[in-house]
Amino acid sequence: MKFKRNGYKTFGISANRLVSSLNGFHKGFDVFLDPWTPFKEMPLEQGLDLSKPQVIKRSFTQHIRFILSKEGINAHFKKRFGVNQNATYSTNRAIRFVKRVFSSNRGTRKFIFVNIMQPHERYNPPRRFVKNLGYEYEAISWPDILGYYAGKHEIDAITTKVMQSLYEGEIHYADEKIGKLIEWMKKRKYLDNTIVIVTSDHGEHIGEHGHYTHFFSMYNELLHVPLIIYHPDYLGVGQKDDLVQLHDLYQTLMEDVFGAYDEFKNSDGKMGINIFTDRRKKAISQLIYPLWIKGVINRNSSINEDTSALASRKLSLFQYNDNGLLEKICWDSHNGIVVYNIENDYEERKPLPLSPIEQKKREEAIYEVASKTNFNLGEEARIDVTEETKRHLVDLGYM
Repeated sequence: MKFKRNGYKTFGISANRLVSSLNGFHKGFDVFLDPWTPFKEMPLEQGLDLSKPQVIKRSFTQHIRFILSKEGINAHFKKRFGVNQNATYSTNRAIRFVKRVFSSNRGTRKFIFVNIMQPHERYNPPRRFVKNLGYEYEAISWPDILGYYAGKHEIDAITTKVMQSLYEGEIHYADEKIGKLIEWMKKRKYLDNTIVIVTSDHGEHIGEHGHYTHFFSMYNELLHVPLIIYHPDYLGVGQKDDLVQLHDLYQTLMEDVFGAYDEFKNSDGKMGINIFTDRRKKAISQLIYPLWIKGVINRNSSINEDTSALASRKLSLFQYNDNGLLEKICWDSHNGIVVYNIENDYEERKPLPLSPIEQKKREEAIYEVASKTNFNLGEEARIDVTEETKRHLVDLGYM
């Protein structure tokens, strides 16, 4: 809304069904597109209101046309007969829409939010991006990840290898699509006055630490995500190794674009900082409540939510210790506190042996962060979820 109030035309594009107009995320945007549907973009906060007959009629007509099109037939075939779900259609549609926004809104200040799902389970990149796969790709049956956590089956080495290759293929394909979009923008001089930010909300596990996808973990494979910023005023800055939290992007844009200063700005892990001018002393990540435990229990009723380690809430604090080395303090509601030296043990294989005094210092540090972020280190957290939200989570494979 800050951009909209300052004269920007705002566009939202999300291939994520949780971040969609069905869940109200179109509100505040001038135009919003759900590229995973066959429907056109929705202007002026209209949303997909199926309670209105004219919306139903228009949507039905668009849906029939889509089904009869080449894209529709291909998408339907992939969904019905393919091994995995396929994000390629929605990624391509999102990129095409971004180009159309730039081409048809020349001279207009724009804010564009794009959420693609390409590097996301289930992984299904175009075949040319998959290397070192032979008969195994055709032979494997995609595992039920929550069934794996429920102890119903194992995930063998061949399946893990295929998943890894498919995931890497998804990343390479997304990288190519984003790279070609940036080249397209550069050729047409759009980059001369445009800030481009590329990042992710999480990584993925493919067997590391016994985990798959991103359900129950807060290891670095999930937390350490790419953050690439192109800014026409900061060319040639290069790579920085500073700690960053994703909500720092809000503070950075507010100050850089509008010159606004947030009175809550600090570097203690609670609110955002300006990435260009400030340096974060601490960074945190939280797993408030692993909702996916419900899906595990549905597959194995003998699992007790109150005692299972899968139900652990987690809080991680990254900070520089007295020697200037980056360490990670991990609090787990079932296992207490462990500490890793990230500089020498990035894969978190060997927790640091700590003296009682050192252990106490780490406990005080994480308790301080918990108090400032209202993260409850006591009783287990519970989140009430509507039936509609549960259906969306089931559709995405989270339950």
